[in-house]
Amino acid sequence: MAYNANACSNCGFANPNTPSDSYVALPDHLLQSNELPTDEEIAQIENAISDRKARVLLLDKTIVALQSSLEQHRRMRQAAADQISRGVAILSVVRRIPTDVLAEIFNWTVPDEARKHATNRCPWVLGRVCSRWRALSLALPELWTTIDRKLPLAMVKAHLDRSIPYPLTVELGFSDTGSVELLIACSSRWEVADVEMRAFMGPALGAVQGRIPVLRRLRYNDNNGFRSFGAFENAPALRDVALSGKASPLLPWGQLERLNLKLSNSAGLSQLWQAHNLVELSVTGRPHEPLSVANLMELPRLRTLLIKDGLFLESLSLPALEDLYVSMDVSSLPSFLQRSNCQLKKFTTDVQCVSASIIAVLEHTSSLVELRITAIQDVHLLLSRLTIPASEMTAYARPLVPALSALAISNVGDALACTQLVAMAESRRSSPVCAEPSLCVLDFIKWTGLNLHALETLAVLRERGFTIEWLTGPHSMDRYRSWRPSYP
Repeated sequence: MAYNANACSNCGFANPNTPSDSYVALPDHLLQSNELPTDEEIAQIENAISDRKARVLLLDKTIVALQSSLEQHRRMRQAAADQISRGVAILSVVRRIPTDVLAEIFNWTVPDEARKHATNRCPWVLGRVCSRWRALSLALPELWTTIDRKLPLAMVKAHLDRSIPYPLTVELGFSDTGSVELLIACSSRWEVADVEMRAFMGPALGAVQGRIPVLRRLRYNDNNGFRSFGAFENAPALRDVALSGKASPLLPWGQLERLNLKLSNSAGLSQLWQAHNLVELSVTGRPHEPLSVANLMELPRLRTLLIKDGLFLESLSLPALEDLYVSMDVSSLPSFLQRSNCQLKKFTTDVQCVSASIIAVLEHTSSLVELRITAIQDVHLLLSRLTIPASEMTAYARPLVPALSALAISNVGDALACTQLVAMAESRRSSPVCAEPSLCVLDFIKWTGLNLHALETLAVLRERGFTIEWLTGPHSMDRYRSWRPSYP
């Protein structure tokens, strides 16, 4: 049985709607020449043309029908795909999160500092997802406790109403005095306050005096110079304060535990002697007027000091100090350490200095555990001084900083410094009175890779079992920045 080209691919029978391929043929010799057709050939050609016109009409109808069917099947497929998506959404994990777990997730979204526009931030954006999320966000007062200065008045009112009775984190510094007045009326709920002092706020803010029982953290910036501003003098829970600009408010100094001063004058430093319970102090500003060193201030509980100008150390005695950062002038450090007689455990500096200045500091810090120096010029001399000679490797030796267990340094690139680094590490491992230091070398200059000396030194130290990182370019900058989120 001969194969039928028009047979259906499913059943094998002929399809009556499909045009046949057998039709009147055109004379081949006329297609390949320019001869004049005979009368008989003309009739044959006219019949062929008529036959093909009929075929074209039939094929056009078939194409239209197939296109209509194809479009219908496409719509059916899209509808089925949409149903699949809706079904998958119904079964999604997010939809099935228990309410208590969803509430905990919501709490982690606030405050959302990534977005600048208040209406596109949490918690406002949570209510746009679905009715369940909206109802839950409105039922969680803790989501609405952060009120920043970008919120318009209507949203401030909403935050205050929805956050009852939770403590508030507030920012004051609005151009709209109505917002300031609303927040001041709720000052009994302030837990954290960030105040950008404006001229119109002085009289209004004075009303909070004696009405801030739960305020524990205060950020206060004043570029106008409101001297002896007493609104925060009576704050029984206040422990953490940051002052900047020309700020010199009256504070309960004796109860403060953390203090950050970024001041343009030294007036705010004159009250430090009263802050005898401070545990952490950061002096990050550079006052335009000279610091007074007439009176020595002793802070007996201070353990962490982050300071920009080391000259200020001439005014301090800190017997409990453990962590010290200095970014300018280390010349006052030896006398300060000798006077304080503290057990310093961590010392960080990015002062452009020479080894002699650092060695003078280390001679007064036998308890030092971690040393980080990012801008030393002649690092091989420091490494040489930290190396324990073979003659001193006894239980009775008193080498420099014997407890040192973490060392971060820079400018170790030449052959001399690399050789000295290996010798220092080996000597401290072999000494019975020294800890074995982990090493971090920062190369801020090299951005493409280590030089030959560095590569060989790194391989030697790792082969001998030392813990070492050798960071270049952006990696060294990232490590440097990771040390100083709270440093000046």
